[in-house]
Amino acid sequence: MAPPRNGRNMGIGQYRPETKSKKESPVMAEQPDKNTARRQAQGVISLASYGAIKRPEPPDELSGEEAAIWRKITQRMPANWFSSESLHLLQSLCCCISTARSLEAELRAMQEAGDILDKRFKTLLLLRHREIKNVADLSARLRLSPQSRLDQRVAGVGHRRAPPDTPWNG
Repeated sequence: MAPPRNGRNMGIGQYRPETKSKKESPVMAEQPDKNTARRQAQGVISLASYGAIKRPEPPDELSGEEAAIWRKITQRMPANWFSSESLHLLQSLCCCISTARSLEAELRAMQEAGDILDKRFKTLLLLRHREIKNVADLSARLRLSPQSRLDQRVAGVGHRRAPPDTPWNG
């Protein structure tokens, strides 16, 4: 057994043999590190422009409006953001957004006609509320909102290090 690199005696069972670097591992080579994803999101580098990573195309099952929503979401995120396992969630999200929009249009039309006391209006309100809740849930699962990409521990440290709110600070 080789001695540990730091020169300290680690004891029995604490020595771990060296592993391959991230560049040599075929599994790690497929998954970019957090810094690469951050730089891609900031526009510093873009592998999609070199043809290495292509954004997913909308499935044929989606309507025109849903496909437009798909393209808008995928263009906003880095090219490698959506894995093949998450595409069905993205498809459901696009359908929910489209449904919520059509429900809102119908509710608006009923409001303008003065039918807000109608039983159908209340049913549509409940359906729209459920769709919006589904959109929020799917967006969080796909990590689309800034809050879902924020590490809670890092945010807590930043919050504690922030200067206190005082009247003379503005």
